[in-house]
Amino acid sequence: QSQDGGHPQPSDDFVVLFVGECGDGKSSLVDALRDPSQSEQPAIAKCAGGVTKEVRGYVGLPIGGRQAILLDTPGMGDADVSVGTLISLIESALLHGVDALVV
Repeated sequence: QSQDGGHPQPSDDFVVLFVGECGDGKSSLVDALRDPSQSEQPAIAKCAGGVTKEVRGYVGLPIGGRQAILLDTPGMGDADVSVGTLISLIESALLHGVDALVV
């Protein structure tokens, strides 16, 4: 999304940000909602240390006639992603514009 003066420009996409603790099933939910013809399967594993290490976007099935963009995030408690880094990643996603938050 382009920005003008630091403010996000309107988008036709419906952006959903998924947040939660490690192992809560964020990536599994993203996998269930993504459009398999337009995006790859997220890495999913039963791992206490977490699998997702950065915010990853996936094309989802349409929501209300709008293209869904699903943003998968690292989990709280991830052994490799500090709380400060996680907050920074989530803040960056929010600044680009989010229509819905799934916790």
